[in-house]
Amino acid sequence: MTLQPYSLVPSHEEISSYTAVAQAAATTPYWKKLGEKEGILSIMLLARELGISPMIAISGGFNNIQGKIEISGRLMNQLIRQR
Repeated sequence: MTLQPYSLVPSHEEISSYTAVAQAAATTPYWKKLGEKEGILSIMLLARELGISPMIAISGGFNNIQGKIEISGRLMNQLIRQR
């Protein structure tokens, strides 16, 4: 699957893949802090729009701070260095 960060609407195949990953992630203690399947899926879709790998996003790239999704300092630093 090719990541398409500039396509506004994800394809059906992308949504299916992301949903399957979010469902699996929601059952693990590490990723439960991000919320249920829907919360994890939302983070993955936000990362997609920014051109960031979904797994990087849910593995510490984004944080849920008082209900707001924020990019981590570590990921922000990485993106600045890449660009």
